[in-house]
This record gives sequence, structure tokens and C-alpha cells, in this order.
Amino acid sequence: MNRRTLLVAWWLCFLTVALSAQQQTTALDRYVAQKDAVYGWKLVGTIKGTGCTGYVLELTSQTWRSEKDVDRPVWKHWLTVIKPDKLAGGLAGRSALLYIGGGSNK
Repeated sequence: MNRRTLLVAWWLCFLTVALSAQQQTTALDRYVAQKDAVYGWKLVGTIKGTGCTGYVLELTSQTWRSEKDVDRPVWKHWLTVIKPDKLAGGLAGRSALLYIGGGSNK
């Protein structure tokens, strides 16, 4: 095979893979990609600690179903972000921890 034939074959393979990857979306992919008008967050408190600052946010994540299906279709959460005053180098400076402390609909 000459160089031009190899280049054309490579592009055809690339296009085939790219097009097939775009067509394999799931129901979850489509749900997550949808815009939700209620999504947002609001800073409701700032707490200064020793070596860090805490931010308390009221987060509205999504609308799920409708009021005729569930009693609270808009999902709200409390989110606390702790930001250290100084970041360490290396992996510690690029890491985060997500702690989920349970939940309730009450």
C-alpha cells in the first residue's frame, strides 16, 4: 500500500469510530445533558476557621418528576466547602474529599 492509501484508510477508520461513538448515547446521557432551569447555588454563610475557610451553600440540583408524582420535585441540598488557606504541593495540592453525610426528605 502506498502512503496515500494508508492515510485514506486511517481517516475512514477514524470517522467510523467517531460517528459510532456519537450514536451510542444512553437514557442517562440524555438526562444528564438536559438543561434544568432550577439548577443553581447560593452562598448562605462563611465560616473562618484556623487555617481554613468554610463556605455553606444552598444547592438546587434538579427537578425530578412533577408535583403530581412526588411531594418535592425540586431537589435541594446543603453543601459545605472547606478551603485551606495554604495548599501543599504535590498530590495534596490537587486532591479533594467528598463526604456524603446521609440525607432525609423531612
